[in-house]
Amino acid sequence: MKCEKAGTCAETNEKCQDIYQNTLLPNGCNLLSPIKCAEGDCKQSQNMCETSSVCPQGTVKCLDNSCKPSIAACLQTSLSCKTDQIQCPDKSCKSTWDECTLINGCTVTKPFKCADGSCKASLNGADGCTSTTKCPDYKPFLCSDGQCVGDQSHCRV
Repeated sequence: MKCEKAGTCAETNEKCQDIYQNTLLPNGCNLLSPIKCAEGDCKQSQNMCETSSVCPQGTVKCLDNSCKPSIAACLQTSLSCKTDQIQCPDKSCKSTWDECTLINGCTVTKPFKCADGSCKASLNGADGCTSTTKCPDYKPFLCSDGQCVGDQSHCRV
């Protein structure tokens, strides 16, 4: 049977599902959920990602996700933090921004969630995420563009 998403063949639909699950794309998602959302999670399609609510022109987004005419108006919203604390995006109170966590569980200073679950300051580079693309047995060679091929001579880059 042909595994349409992978462009390969397998004995059963279950084997295709296994191929889809274990084939990681360059964005860290697999073939079952290939779309990387802004929050860092993987979904089947873009419309399944949380929509980033944008405030109308002339307004600003406050920490409580409401839209107000100015930052001053946001600050008038009663905050439950002490005067020496800041309110994080999740509405918790912390001493510094470094202690705030994002929706993906990473801190503000290391906001990128890698495929291995670790948080890094950047996606690439020395302090970035390492590639965890697992190539299947039928395409065992990993090319520099993140593609898996049956023979290294088939790498485009």
